[in-house]
Amino acid sequence: MTSGDLFCGCGGASLGIQEAGFKHLWAYDSDPKAVESFNLNVAPVAICQAIETMNWAEVEPVDFLWGSPPCQGFSTAGRRRKDDPRNFLIWGFVWAVSVLRPKAFAMENVPGIGQGDWAQFPQWVKGALETLGYKVTVMKLNAADYGVPQIRKRVFWVGALSGYPQVPPPTHAKAPWDGLLPWVTVREALGLPIDMPAPRPVLAGNDKGTNPLRIRRVRSENSKANGPIAEVDNTPAPTVPGEPMFISELDTPSGVIQSGAPGHEGKSASTPRELRRYRRLTVEECLKLQGFPAGFKVVGNQTEQYRQVGNAVPPAMSFAIAAAVRRAVGA
Repeated sequence: MTSGDLFCGCGGASLGIQEAGFKHLWAYDSDPKAVESFNLNVAPVAICQAIETMNWAEVEPVDFLWGSPPCQGFSTAGRRRKDDPRNFLIWGFVWAVSVLRPKAFAMENVPGIGQGDWAQFPQWVKGALETLGYKVTVMKLNAADYGVPQIRKRVFWVGALSGYPQVPPPTHAKAPWDGLLPWVTVREALGLPIDMPAPRPVLAGNDKGTNPLRIRRVRSENSKANGPIAEVDNTPAPTVPGEPMFISELDTPSGVIQSGAPGHEGKSASTPRELRRYRRLTVEECLKLQGFPAGFKVVGNQTEQYRQVGNAVPPAMSFAIAAAVRRAVGA
């Protein structure tokens, strides 16, 4: 079966789809660095083009269409905006389905799309896709339940012309039962030693008035600004929750790996040695927490790399969805 990927990013979703046995014919994204990363790691079929400019009559039909429209306007991680123009890219995907008529499709977005003023939005989208003749299942899934070392909840619209796609059975669970494996932890994913202690909760607070360790913003070694240079240890460790790319627990899956490049939160030279465990995650560590395979290379500067990894769909998630699609269409 053939596949296409809209808003493909650096290729996280396509890796899982490919593993499920699909052959990619094309992929599109408006981020040139993400497209470069995709072509380097997945298959040389990605094109840098915005979906708003697509002429679908010229695009080769595929059996399975995947889409991950931008979610910033819906996300609870930032300022939610009803008028964010990116919100309407979901309808661009629906239009692509109407023209290309794939045997099946899957579209992914954040759970905030079904909250507050957007509570009915998932059903509106489902209804629009059903009018095209598809049998559609709306799924709310957690990446941790499929072996990703990350608590990452997402909404999926999965549809097929020939049968209702079923929710893919989980492979992992917080409290394992009936043959399921336990959630993969940060410690396991990053290969941290068993005797490396998890952070004390008191050090994870953001309250500047009560936090005994107020982590200072410091300059990097190449910065021209005045201030102490950050000294970052070579062992991964957690810091302040709420900041992108930081973790506060080692023996659970991580929180959501976000797309923003983290600031240079570090340590002054006067920080006690026993507290010098607190730093941001590297791009390579973020890749591991997203479930990318070893050797995956992300193109661009550091900011561009963090953005690509944070925006990516964990490959294990798209694999589970793509496998469910194959079962639905009898392939």
